[in-house]
Amino acid sequence: MRQYALPYRLSFEMSVTAVEPPTTMEGIASGELSGWGRWRLEAEGTTTRVRYDWTVTRTRPWMNFAAPVMQPGSRWNHGRVMAAGGRGLARYLGVELLSAR
Repeated sequence: MRQYALPYRLSFEMSVTAVEPPTTMEGIASGELSGWGRWRLEAEGTTTRVRYDWTVTRTRPWMNFAAPVMQPGSRWNHGRVMAAGGRGLARYLGVELLSAR
């Protein structure tokens, strides 16, 4: 199933750089996105809140050039992709997705 709405795709790899079970994992992105990310898991009542922070830059020159014009569409597309990822992860884990904010 197609999870993106804009006519381009990004390809990148995440390499794990640190793990602090059971709460934190960090990694470095390389490819068409370059930077770092951190996943944090914390108990919230009977559920687990997962927060993913990342700081990346685009490595495709045309995307950097077009970024000011593409920003609204890129944000919208990113929201769709992340929501689909959350639904897929919840389905894989057999749990209910409580929020895709």
